[in-house]
Amino acid sequence: VQRMENAASRIFQHRTLQFSDLIEHIENALMELARRNLNETISIPVFDNEYKMTTFMQLSPIDLTGSGRIKPVAARHFAEKAEIVQNLTSFFASPVAQDPTVMAHFSGSKIAQLLENVLDIKDFEIVQPYVRTSEEAEIAKLQQTAQQQIAMQSQTPSGLTPDDADPEVAAQLQGALGGIQ
Repeated sequence: VQRMENAASRIFQHRTLQFSDLIEHIENALMELARRNLNETISIPVFDNEYKMTTFMQLSPIDLTGSGRIKPVAARHFAEKAEIVQNLTSFFASPVAQDPTVMAHFSGSKIAQLLENVLDIKDFEIVQPYVRTSEEAEIAKLQQTAQQQIAMQSQTPSGLTPDDADPEVAAQLQGALGGIQ
């Protein structure tokens, strides 16, 4: 099954590469047409997904001048990243990765950084050095505080006992009531 999936994905990756080459030629031809025919500044609407609003950017002929080519690489990078994640997942689930003598040679922080880059989650700031240790310490501190509060509550008697009243206040109250029972 794994061989069939790999073969199917290889065909897909080959077709994706062919399509990105076609897109590359089209994008470069469009850019060349824009360079030749744009002679005044124009407004281009740009939609911002984060703020859900459209802003307008000014594009002038000077912005389009320069040397180089446009190369679409998103599909290729996505396929490569997906393959890296799949290979890492397969490796860490394998018996080889369960061997402590093998795992002693792998850096946990470097693997975390690799996954952060491959999964493109830098903006979320999930990967931080030893953040799990500080979070576990904070959880332990909160648990200890809660256990102390529970212990204090369990040692505190509920209701009134004879010792809870001030003897002077009790005597005044007794006198004021005058023996009414």
